[in-house]
Amino acid sequence: RPLMIVGGGGWSARAVEDIRAFAEANDLPATVSFRCQDLFDNSHKNYAGDVGIGINPPLAERVRTADLLLVVGPRLGEMTTSGYTLVKVPVPEQTLVHVHAGIEELGRVYQAALPINAGMAEFAAAARALKKVDSAAWRVWTKAAHADYLANLKHPKIAGPLQMGEIMAWL
Repeated sequence: RPLMIVGGGGWSARAVEDIRAFAEANDLPATVSFRCQDLFDNSHKNYAGDVGIGINPPLAERVRTADLLLVVGPRLGEMTTSGYTLVKVPVPEQTLVHVHAGIEELGRVYQAALPINAGMAEFAAAARALKKVDSAAWRVWTKAAHADYLANLKHPKIAGPLQMGEIMAWL
């Protein structure tokens, strides 16, 4: 049950393309951290939503029950962890691989099984170059994560003639 969370700064268009290709090749469900929705195509079949304010409850549960969290770029602070409730402090129940460009961030709050101090462009390029793994064990998990994201986009009808959900969907 792997889950990748992409975010933070230092991303180039090429790095975004590389991390997408890595997720695609290995059929990883990909999420983004607070205010980083532009780092992964929200219509991509591997996209599972954003991990931030007002997180989709099924996605929050998916973070909690993941057996591997690959966190590439974001700080694991209050926004990304829903007030430190999604990931146990200081040693997560999930196997945590935390990639961050700032060495001071690694291990500051969470003790990762594998902390990686690297820039986003360098890590994404290296990840893309890795040999593809057999993703059969989590293929259904990835599809379900994307389905949960799509279900969360559906908006209910509200009383009155103005339907803000329809307006937002159109925009």
